[in-house]
This record gives sequence, C-alpha cells and structure tokens, in this order.
Amino acid sequence: MLNNLYTFSVPAFLRGHAVLSELLRKGEAHAAGYKITPSALLTARLFPDMFPLTGQVQAACDTAKRATARLVGVEPPRFEDNEGTFEELYARIQRTSEFVEKFQADAFRDADTRKIEPENVRGRCDSDCRGISDPIRAAQLLFSRDNGLRYSPAQRGHARQARLPGKALPGLAAC
Repeated sequence: MLNNLYTFSVPAFLRGHAVLSELLRKGEAHAAGYKITPSALLTARLFPDMFPLTGQVQAACDTAKRATARLVGVEPPRFEDNEGTFEELYARIQRTSEFVEKFQADAFRDADTRKIEPENVRGRCDSDCRGISDPIRAAQLLFSRDNGLRYSPAQRGHARQARLPGKALPGLAAC
C-alpha cells in the first residue's frame, strides 16, 4: 500500500498540473478566437484584490513544490515569478511537475512524524498536508470555463463593467 501522504499529494498535484495546463490551453485558444491579446487574459483578475492569472498559476506551482519539499524534507527549488506568456507558464508547470514527480512513495515514509516549521504554519505533516495544498485546488477552479474564460465583462454584454474604477482593463476597449 502506498504512503497516504504520497497518495494525497503527488498524484493530486500532477493531476492538478495537467488540468491547469489544459485550462491554459483553452484560455489561449479562447483569446485567439475572440481576438483578445494574450496579455489581457494573463493579467486578468476576477476581483481587484486577487492575483492575476499568471500569479494564480505561480501560486499553484509554488504550493505543489513547497508542500512536496516539506513532506520529503528537502529545500524546494526557487523559480523567478517573471512569466508573461502562456509558453512560460506551461514551462513553469512542467518544471514543477518534474520536481514533484521525482519523489516516490518511499521518500514520504517518515513524513507523518516529521515536524514542519514553515513561516506561517506550525504542526505535524499528517494534520497539515490538506491545509498546505488547498490553494492548488482553488487555482484549478479559479479560471474554470464559467469564470476565467469568460472574464471579460464586455464579452458578457456588460460594457460598463469592462474597466475597474478609473482604469481600463489591458487589451479591452475602455467604455
């Protein structure tokens, strides 16, 4: 039987990365189909205090690599947060997936008793694994078909909502 912490983390992260890559592909095709500049979609926010799409992907990748690294007791690799194109986001997801999948179930053998001491979380791995990895699920759902791919209020028929207070959204005509 596989280690439970391995089962609940690595396969879930890899599946999440596959889903996230597919959502990005659909978003890229949607932007091309509706003649939206890719940067407009990549910098889009569903709400003003949220990360843009690039930040959501970066956060999902960071969560996967940091949670995996903490569970196996290694230092996570550092990636610069400078992605600005779909291709760069695909590459980041790929690099993160490669890091996560290089750890097999036996690397997680003592993870349930290992004490983790990240800056903002204190506790044991067995009780904290779900809490550490929840943001990846949020990122997967964030730009789902009904939310992210139809982000533009102008495309939903709400021309006056196509800009934030005092600012037009990049790539969209100000109304």
